[in-house]
Amino acid sequence: MARQAVDSEKFQKVLKRAQERFKRCEAWESYARRLFMDDMRFANADADNKYQWPTRMWNDRQRDERPALTINKTRQHNLNIINDAKMNKPGIKYRAAGNGATAEAARIWDGIARHIEYQSNAPAHYDYATTFQVEAGIGYLRVNTDYVDENSFDQEIYITSVADPLTVYLDPDARAPAKEDMRFAFIFEDMPKEVFDQKYPQYKQYAGREILVGEKGWFDEDHVRVAEYFEAEDIDDELLMFTGPDGQPMTLMASDLRKVDSKSEIFDDPMTRKRPVSRRVIHYHFIVGNHVVEEEEKIWVGKTIPIIPVIGEETIIEGRMDRKGHTRALKDPQRMYNYWASAAVEYGALQSKTPWIVGVESVEGFEEYWATANRQNHAYLPYRSVGDDGKPLTPPARIEPPVPSPVALKGMEVANVEMQMVSGQYENQLGMQGNERTGRAIAERQRQGDRATYHFIDNLAIAIRQIGKIILDLVPKVYDTDRVIAILAENNESLEVKLDPQLQQAHMLELNENNEVIGRLLNPAIGTYEVMSDVGPGYATRREEAFNALTLILTQNPALTSIIGDIMFRAGDFPMAEEAAERLKRMVPPQALGQGPSQNEQMLGAQLQQMQQALQATMDELAKEKGKSQARLEKREVEVYDAITKRLDILLKNAGLTQPQTALVADEAVRESQDVPISDTYEGHEDQMPGRQMALPLEDHEIPEGGQRAPDGHVYAPHPQMPGVMARVTKEI
Repeated sequence: MARQAVDSEKFQKVLKRAQERFKRCEAWESYARRLFMDDMRFANADADNKYQWPTRMWNDRQRDERPALTINKTRQHNLNIINDAKMNKPGIKYRAAGNGATAEAARIWDGIARHIEYQSNAPAHYDYATTFQVEAGIGYLRVNTDYVDENSFDQEIYITSVADPLTVYLDPDARAPAKEDMRFAFIFEDMPKEVFDQKYPQYKQYAGREILVGEKGWFDEDHVRVAEYFEAEDIDDELLMFTGPDGQPMTLMASDLRKVDSKSEIFDDPMTRKRPVSRRVIHYHFIVGNHVVEEEEKIWVGKTIPIIPVIGEETIIEGRMDRKGHTRALKDPQRMYNYWASAAVEYGALQSKTPWIVGVESVEGFEEYWATANRQNHAYLPYRSVGDDGKPLTPPARIEPPVPSPVALKGMEVANVEMQMVSGQYENQLGMQGNERTGRAIAERQRQGDRATYHFIDNLAIAIRQIGKIILDLVPKVYDTDRVIAILAENNESLEVKLDPQLQQAHMLELNENNEVIGRLLNPAIGTYEVMSDVGPGYATRREEAFNALTLILTQNPALTSIIGDIMFRAGDFPMAEEAAERLKRMVPPQALGQGPSQNEQMLGAQLQQMQQALQATMDELAKEKGKSQARLEKREVEVYDAITKRLDILLKNAGLTQPQTALVADEAVRESQDVPISDTYEGHEDQMPGRQMALPLEDHEIPEGGQRAPDGHVYAPHPQMPGVMARVTKEI
């Protein structure tokens, strides 16, 4: 009972706040809403509803049976903007802005946004809101979440539009371009009574108890009006910055940390940085009559109210807010045009349609001819030229045909020019031939018309950019478990991405053993991204333009076909284009696909090949020289051996040596022959050999003081200049 009393008191406070806020909204928007309806009717006027004629003037003309035409040129001026927005619809684009975000992850975010738009049929909702924006000043979009199906706990994000902009009331204090700073909002719905009774039978007694009384009552015989009420609550919290498990700084709200570990050491760690913050929570209430439906009570997962206005023009003059679309400025010129068109018809209708003026006596007896002269082509029209008294009768005379009213036609012309002036859209923008003849002149005139109405496209882009921000906020909260989702590439190709909240980086590719991509992973909670709204032609239009441009390039330079021919066919929108592109791609050099060596690597490779060729030539030359040197060396060795042998032979014959001395001389000669340096450049001529004395060992009586004979037969004595060093002593001959 105590809990029910607390809840009852809480809901009563909610109702009281809702009532006070609704009164503020109604007072703030009453003027704009009244003109919204007038503009909407005027833009959609036709020959039956006569919305472009003031009621009193229309009634007067009906009573007097005077024409009151509706030539609705305003509609065509509005459709020119609406259809241009359909052809150049803004798209949601994301850009990596730090904290682990990557360009590849941003492209996956683009695909997620396109997937959400596709499953929501968002382009149709954008067009619906744009129509209200241009015709009456404002349309609305909103973002919802719902379960995938009845057998799943997974939720999806959806983009929808609001069927009637007058059922939406926003915080009057919201000043941001897309009103994202609003603190409360209402969306009303007129639910058929049978549907309401079936869906909420327990709240039938509350229907008709009007709390939020607006322009239309809360209850009528066939419908029950219910309200979705969003309100923001700012909750004081504390932001913590501390070192995470990976050694990197982390930020976390103190309230979120307490949910996981209320006694965490992070709270008392002196290295933890803290600062007070205000955290916004969005409450959702569903109100019937004077009762808040408790079963529908919930906390919206996002941080902003998911209602996005698409505004035409909004002004605040002397404290009064007004919104207007393209219709408002066209009202008076359109009324002028209708008035002068009606006057021209009326002027012509009042002129005589009788082609002849005749005297009665002149056609007496021939009345049958003249009575059918305006319906049949008679060969001749007889008449009496002389009367009964013999006097000449006046012949029948053809009167001048009806002429248009010059002033009415001039008035229509002036009104038409004034409509072009106030709209900024001239005849060539509306499909009529202008004075421009060159392509540049036509394009410049087109840009003038686009500039005059570009604020409508720009405001639509602002709204779609806000949707992108809401999606960026919702995806980590809605897609909070491992799941595989289908995303759309820019060319509408479907790709699968696995969302992994436990992934330690924003994006990762799964590769097979051939380094081919077999999977993509994304952690939507990592990274900071900026949202942009790309205004321009749709992909199909840009694809056609690319095909035409590439065709022109290849026509002028056919040699490029092996480089970009596959791209041209891939941009083509005709059967077998993809197959032709695949075949041409196999002919593209690997370097053009980024698979071979780079240009610098190719230059280094060419230089290396040249060096290898030069080195091989040098090695061949050295091999030739080495062969020549080896031949000269062998010749030199023979010559040295021959010279020593000849000298030894002469010495042994003429010196008269003993047998031991002869043996020593022979050994010495052999050693000298081994020590003789042989130059590979010496030709070996005997007369060019350097002179050399033959060293002989000493006899016993020739041994100096302090010397002694060693086992090798030589005599050794102390060196005269190097104390402690023994030198061999010989005699030369």
